[in-house]
Amino acid sequence: MLATAALCVLGGALSFLAVTLARNAPLTESPADERALRIAQVTSQHLAPSCPTAQSNAFYDASHFLCRVVDLDGGLTVRDVTTAEAVPEPATSRWAVRVTFRQADAAALRALSARVRLEPYPRGQVAFLSGDRLLSAGVLAGPDGYGTASLAGTYTRAEAEDIAGELRG
Repeated sequence: MLATAALCVLGGALSFLAVTLARNAPLTESPADERALRIAQVTSQHLAPSCPTAQSNAFYDASHFLCRVVDLDGGLTVRDVTTAEAVPEPATSRWAVRVTFRQADAAALRALSARVRLEPYPRGQVAFLSGDRLLSAGVLAGPDGYGTASLAGTYTRAEAEDIAGELRG
């Protein structure tokens, strides 16, 4: 019984440390424009309490305890998002984030999405990055002809609203 209690305390301490490090320590060099949104393909991921600080294309996903490695060279940079909102996914309790981009950005995103879409997991995902922070990673549907795309994941309403707020700046 004492060993079980000790393991619970140790697990809690490690979880706290992982979240604290992810929120406070810069993991990569930030782009010149801190408000720019970078979108890139996820190339690999693994369970970890943090990411290597020397790896500039590795971003920590604290909500899933994953270090996600992305292809920054094959991604794109978006200067501003037209709209971003949390939307419920039909027939599930999950939420998604619907994002509308300017037409020029939407065209580049369509090309990235077409390249990534049929890749096996986790390469079939894209990561949304702001500065040195991973905002979200998931499967991207779209963008459609109006520049609107949907980022699907296992988001709660609160998580989807937080991501939408971050994307709006």
